Amino acid sequence: MKINSKHHLKTLFDYTIILMYTFFFTGVTFVGNIEQHVETINNLIENNNDFFPFYIESPTLLLIASYLKISHINSLSVFLFLFLLFLLFLIVITSQFLGNLNYIILFSGWIITINWWVGYVDIIIVLATLGILKYLIQNPNNPIIFLFCLLASFSHFPIYLFVLINIFILFKEKLNLRSFLYISSGVIIGLILNQLFLSSLNIVDSKRLWYIISNETISKSIMSLANNNIFVFYSGFSASFLIFVCFTYFSYLQKKDYLLKIYFSIFISLSCTSLGLDTSRVFSIVIIPLIVWIIVNLESFKKEKYFKQIMYSSFLVAFLVGPIHVWDNNVYFNSPFEDFSIFKYLLIQAKYMLGI
Repeated sequence: MKINSKHHLKTLFDYTIILMYTFFFTGVTFVGNIEQHVETINNLIENNNDFFPFYIESPTLLLIASYLKISHINSLSVFLFLFLLFLLFLIVITSQFLGNLNYIILFSGWIITINWWVGYVDIIIVLATLGILKYLIQNPNNPIIFLFCLLASFSHFPIYLFVLINIFILFKEKLNLRSFLYISSGVIIGLILNQLFLSSLNIVDSKRLWYIISNETISKSIMSLANNNIFVFYSGFSASFLIFVCFTYFSYLQKKDYLLKIYFSIFISLSCTSLGLDTSRVFSIVIIPLIVWIIVNLESFKKEKYFKQIMYSSFLVAFLVGPIHVWDNNVYFNSPFEDFSIFKYLLIQAKYMLGI
């Protein structure tokens, strides 16, 4: 009972800390095209198939909102805010399998991404990725792995595909036949359901693929990576950046075979990042399996000199430097969508409900 009580207290403490970080440090904003999201939701409600943007291929939040008949930006702000709070709580719960080292992943770059890009399915991919890793490490025979894979594949298959490649590179020794079948069947069924949904809207060709090909997106994205490489790396790792650097260095000193896995994972993550202009957004999500893998393997470096100092310094640097995000070849220290602060719309909705 005492262990469970301590566990619950730690979970609540972690959730409180992450909320304070979210509200008072990073800020919370809608994506810049949130008004188009409202229009898309209304089109789904009214079965109007005349026009859908490229992100209709990542339809989870849009489908839920249309099912709930959320047709106004103020009511959408309430829904997305509550959804953010709920999934953040699930992420905190899921991260507890890492023990006290879960703070390394909780304050990594994805937390900035999901707070500045509210309206996209990024937070769903983060939760699904942590869920898959948790059960892959602790109980690879648990069928919940299938559900996480289905959800991630349906929500955003391109990003999840690269996340999955990273998982296979880093955690292949954790895979058995059953977990492999759960993952592969979840991916396939999620993708099929996604395509069936798009077909119901008479969408045959991939809008996302057309966007990448027709707008010189790859060349622009590679230029963004080249111009802002250190910012991209830092934005992806954030509080785990110094830990990542030192882990790589210690691996080199101890001549461990970790280096090859790290190089492959970074290559895969950068390859995915180079396919779009949402540079830090994509990199911070795809790199999650590497951060978790580093946390799992930190035990072998605890005897290294200055290990604890490195751990504390990594968090200190993250809080002193503050949020950093690269998008479309620009470096941002505040959300690029500050005009779409979610709290502005929440205040409007609150005033309406109170009759003010």
